[in-house]
Amino acid sequence: MTIARLPLDRYALCTLLLVCSLGLTACEDIITLDLKTTEPQVVIEASIYEYGSATVSITRTTDFYRPNLVESVSGAQIIISDNYGRTDTLKGSSSVGQYADFTYRVRGTPGRTYHVMVLVEGHQYEATSSMPAGLNLDSLTTEYQPGGGIGAEQDAGYRVHVFFRDNPGIHDYGRVKLWRDGVYYYTSIYLYDGKFSDGNPVDYNYFFDVFKGGSYIDVQLISMEKSLYDYFSTLSEVIISEDPSNFLDASPANPTTNWSGGALGYFGAFAVSHGQIVLPDSTTGIAGRGSGDRSGLAR
Repeated sequence: MTIARLPLDRYALCTLLLVCSLGLTACEDIITLDLKTTEPQVVIEASIYEYGSATVSITRTTDFYRPNLVESVSGAQIIISDNYGRTDTLKGSSSVGQYADFTYRVRGTPGRTYHVMVLVEGHQYEATSSMPAGLNLDSLTTEYQPGGGIGAEQDAGYRVHVFFRDNPGIHDYGRVKLWRDGVYYYTSIYLYDGKFSDGNPVDYNYFFDVFKGGSYIDVQLISMEKSLYDYFSTLSEVIISEDPSNFLDASPANPTTNWSGGALGYFGAFAVSHGQIVLPDSTTGIAGRGSGDRSGLAR
């Protein structure tokens, strides 16, 4: 892995992660915009998860970095296909700008390649993504942090450890997402690069925050292509740049994109495994333990 846990505050640690990730060579172009003068841009966020079907969100914005300046885009024609000859058309859902494959004709399966074509307002956008072999979440444990330290160790509570084994002979890329008591817990984008962990067991515990005892924690370990890892890495840089305490340029490049035709966003085929754990109510420091599997859908 290319991430090391250091006693830095949350933004310094984020910055370290991003500086490391920016050293990788991306396969896609980085679209740079003058945010003060740019014309409205179409943003397409499309995904297909293991066991699931495709969903697509289409918006338009004049400032990719400020999500309150967006409008939903309806009336798009969207076709998804895989390398086994299956094809389906996505339909608009009850939410404007949201589209889904309600027939499940094209399902997410590791090892398959997917292609999406979007026709909207006279413009055509296309993207391709392959679903990798998934990382298998083995187990979850916790450790009690008494607090009183510096930076990320100043608060008292439980830290979550995610255990899995890197796939041997494969350069794995992934993302870890957490839910606390059924609510998505978003404080940062937690990424995994297995460059230095080939085939080895991994203890992923790089979360900035601690959790109170009695909380129910749901964890998803999401596997992805390098191009998508690059997208989320640059997106992290954008998010951090919005905080006044960060150390990065206030006007970073837009996140990398695999869409043709000039759209922002991404299309990703993601393998996923998940696990759950209930944190102890006591503060004895006795670790809780949870299990993982690959039977659930990503949220």
